[in-house]
Amino acid sequence: MPQNTFAHSYHQTSGFSLTDLSGGKINGLFRKFHSNGKLIIEQEIKDNIAAGKRKIHYPTFQVDQVWENDVLISTDTIQVSK
Repeated sequence: MPQNTFAHSYHQTSGFSLTDLSGGKINGLFRKFHSNGKLIIEQEIKDNIAAGKRKIHYPTFQVDQVWENDVLISTDTIQVSK
């Protein structure tokens, strides 16, 4: 198996996701898209664990969070789209 691989999954009801795999584990930026192609979630992941920033995209605003060891450690920050 190559050192770095790419995974694509498709869920008929909820869209699809793009993920980088390294050594069989998710590492890097996980992105989930709606079936219409619009970005829903961006999450930083290290060794299959949510670790870093998560951005949840809505039509008129974005929610920013910080995760560590699969636990939300911040208060949600809401940014209104321009």
